[in-house]
Amino acid sequence: MKKKILIILSIWLVISVVFGICYKNFSHKYSKLVTIQPISTGYKAAKEPFKTIGLEIANITLNRTGQNRKPFINKMREFGAKKIVIDTRTYQPKFAKTLPPVIIGGKKYENKSVCTIVSYEYKGEMYEVGNCK
Repeated sequence: MKKKILIILSIWLVISVVFGICYKNFSHKYSKLVTIQPISTGYKAAKEPFKTIGLEIANITLNRTGQNRKPFINKMREFGAKKIVIDTRTYQPKFAKTLPPVIIGGKKYENKSVCTIVSYEYKGEMYEVGNCK
């Protein structure tokens, strides 16, 4: 009986060591192949008063407070903004162990999984503002 237990334990030990060596070698090769690219639209950073209004819209959307966003959108239109788009995205890594950085209007967010971006057109140019959590 003791002989069988020793044989089983020795086989388990050998398999564990082989798995540890193979996992260590393959994981380093794989991590070098995966490069994390930042997520960005390339739009310019929003300027006042659009920045504060857009951040308010983004925070309402992120926190899911149920507050009406329409008055804020109408306020942005009064100041001359066109094509207002509110986009909420959830970022999940497919292969890498870390989340990709998200760049919203020149501001970089690291390790954030949910982002809301408010983009708009003003005098022919696209601007954006947003927040992540």
